[in-house]
Amino acid sequence: MSPARLLTTKLNIPRSRPNLVERQHLLEKMDGGLQAGSRLTLICAPAGYGKTTLVTTWVQNKQNIAWLSLNADESQPVRFLTYITAAFQTIDASIGEGVQSILEMPQQPALEDMVTELVNNLAKSSQNIVLILDDYHAIKSARVHDVLDFLVEHTPQNLHLIITTREDPPLPLARLRARGQLTEIRAHDLRFSRQEISTFCLQAMHLTASDALLEHLERLTEGWISGLQMAGLAVQGQKDINSLLESFDGSHRYIIDYLMDEVLSLQPVEIRTFLQRTSILERFNAGLCAAVTGMPEVVCAAMLDDLERKNLFLVALDPTGHWYRYHHLFGDILRTSLSAEAEREIHHLAAVWFDNSTLTSEALPHYLAAGEVEQAASMVDKAALQVLYQGEMRTLLEWCASFPEQIILRQKNLAICMAAANLFSGEAGKAAAALSQLKTAKQDVSSSGRYLTLAALMKLYSGQTASLLEEAQIALKALPADEVFFRAIALQVLATAYQWEGNYTRSSSAYEQAYHLGREMKNAFASLTALANLVYNLIDMGQLVYAEKLCLHAISQYVDHRNRPLPILSLVYNPLCTIRFEQNQLDEAEEYGRLALSLSHKMYSSKMTGGDAETKLVEIAFARGDIAAGLEMISSIRQFAHREKITFIANKMDFLELSFLLRQGDAANAKRIIESMQSEMHTPLAAARHIFLLYKLRYLLLIKHPQEALAESDDLLNEFRLSNVNGKLIVLLLLRVKIHQALKDDVLAQSDLKEALMLAAPQGYLWQFVRMGATIAPLLKQNRQIAPEFIDSILEKLPGKQDFGTTAGPTGMPEPLSEQEIRITRMMSAGMSNQQIASELFISVGTVKWHVHNILGKLNTTSRTQAAARARELELIV
Repeated sequence: MSPARLLTTKLNIPRSRPNLVERQHLLEKMDGGLQAGSRLTLICAPAGYGKTTLVTTWVQNKQNIAWLSLNADESQPVRFLTYITAAFQTIDASIGEGVQSILEMPQQPALEDMVTELVNNLAKSSQNIVLILDDYHAIKSARVHDVLDFLVEHTPQNLHLIITTREDPPLPLARLRARGQLTEIRAHDLRFSRQEISTFCLQAMHLTASDALLEHLERLTEGWISGLQMAGLAVQGQKDINSLLESFDGSHRYIIDYLMDEVLSLQPVEIRTFLQRTSILERFNAGLCAAVTGMPEVVCAAMLDDLERKNLFLVALDPTGHWYRYHHLFGDILRTSLSAEAEREIHHLAAVWFDNSTLTSEALPHYLAAGEVEQAASMVDKAALQVLYQGEMRTLLEWCASFPEQIILRQKNLAICMAAANLFSGEAGKAAAALSQLKTAKQDVSSSGRYLTLAALMKLYSGQTASLLEEAQIALKALPADEVFFRAIALQVLATAYQWEGNYTRSSSAYEQAYHLGREMKNAFASLTALANLVYNLIDMGQLVYAEKLCLHAISQYVDHRNRPLPILSLVYNPLCTIRFEQNQLDEAEEYGRLALSLSHKMYSSKMTGGDAETKLVEIAFARGDIAAGLEMISSIRQFAHREKITFIANKMDFLELSFLLRQGDAANAKRIIESMQSEMHTPLAAARHIFLLYKLRYLLLIKHPQEALAESDDLLNEFRLSNVNGKLIVLLLLRVKIHQALKDDVLAQSDLKEALMLAAPQGYLWQFVRMGATIAPLLKQNRQIAPEFIDSILEKLPGKQDFGTTAGPTGMPEPLSEQEIRITRMMSAGMSNQQIASELFISVGTVKWHVHNILGKLNTTSRTQAAARARELELIV
């Protein structure tokens, strides 16, 4: 639910009436609870006891009050959380901005995760805030009660909650009471004392009451303020006030019925008509009153001013007095005098007014109450596309839940928009069922661009590659130019289909168009999803500089008021992590990868999305020589992927394990994975096949089959050049350098290295050279004139900064130490224990032992002391 669809009057503090009886002891009790640091003030009493009046009096001259007036509509958890967030933002605009952006996402994490994010935001705010939830008894949802329970249980020190309600909310009140964290004001506290009744009589009725009359009023009303107020209205204009009040006795309900008759009998006919016809409205202004009464708007405005001045149970909902509501009890009683036919007519008029004001959420219940289901569906049908543009999938699905299936199918747009909302909300089964029904419905839309787009998207989600490109093209041609939402979807499907076929140029063009359409719609999810895919394409195409520029621009756009990244930026930090990795900036790469994970968890709970950040963090661990940590991550991610049945993430882990095995020289186990993958690589998906073949080349080098590797690489070389994937071409050319070296062909090795340098240097693809190790160093030095600074950077980053005059490492050290291993060697030399090293580097003791084992092997030593001495001898450490 976007902020544009919020009813802002719910966030306004009702205007306090003049000439109220001073209730200093209750105000002091509320102050005392706040000063004592209690988490919650609960004001619980039946209708008419002055709960809201007390709170509006208390907030006078108070700072940082966030107010939310509740009704049954807020029983929907997302709506409740949206309004609470909006209430906090009236105090501090930065609170909950991340939550707000998540609430606008098609799929959302668990409520507890979103409330946790909100609580964390509150805790960081410099403001001390009071949140007032008025009329909480209107909430009937167990899930909303859970949200409130979590908020109360984890209330930060700078937040105090005040709840007004007719009944106790399902909160752990006994526990709060025992901890001294609860301030309670109940019906017996709110009852007027005899002295307060006397003051009321003087102020409201201009009557100096005798002791006998005060006793009678106290017994009659039991200090119930609504009864006293009604009595005050009833006696206006009466000569014998005492006789009138003494003539009636009975329960609260009888009192209010009797006094209501007395009050209304004193009003002119037009006032009585106005009160009755506006009584069904939750809140109203002069324009809405004019619509349901037939009176001119200027007359209605004057009448509202007059009713407020007369204190006829009217509550002003904003400081300017534009919006009002009746006291709930007064409104309930007024409604009882309306016939069913009159109610339906008024609901119809109210619905039309809200509809014309584009307040769909407010119009819908009025149309339904008037029995005009078709008209309600027609209204939602007109609004559906705009709601999709704004990413409000859940709002649309809530609206659609009000209608029978057949009515939805009869609408022009609604059924297809509902299918889209289901699909983007993770309900693929419901979306498929809706599309199936649409195909067989009388109003056949199976040839429409919208239907074809969703059908193609369903095919993409299910991994069906056959004819996907053609279907996406047909869908796009069938969509008019102004259908930006569905065109953006069709373009993403088209872009993916092109990518699967290896046509990265056309794929990137389609992603870029989808990105701009998303920005045109101001739909962050649509635009940044397209942008992230575009950036991954650019990385593969060798355009690292442009890819980085796009990411950094997006990161500057989607931040909150305190310049903190919004959760939606997880979509951008993932590819930015890859960019930094390719630039061999491992620390930044890890920082962005972990930030992407953190933001992603805020958007999607603890579930993994595409596994991109996780995959890159494993590669970073391996690049640093932190093998144990990398393997631990692979194991954890693989377990998750198998448990959740996410095959493509499990496949990514297989590739990472293969990378580890090749690094360790474990040919036997590498062969097992290669053969397992080989049977599944008869696929039209070029991207997956390319990754597999690059790993296969490394495997062939490991088992000393360079001639076979060269033959395999020749075909791939032509394919990469034709596909314009220079990023992948750099990787392949460097593998071919190793192949040529194995075949003792220095001329071709030089040729492929030069081409790789010319492609990589302007874009900063540093890591692919660093990972080659010392064997490539002599060739780099011989070709330094191609890119001097770039090559110097590579040589500087190679472990140990060895003398690169030969193809081997330092004498007696065939494999160089990694950066992490050099750090640990330095710490070993300083006499640090495994535990101390682990604490210093934030890794496990087991990981330290793994590194020490590798260091001893590489340095051809048997003890830590020998290893330190050998490292100093080789000038690896000082």
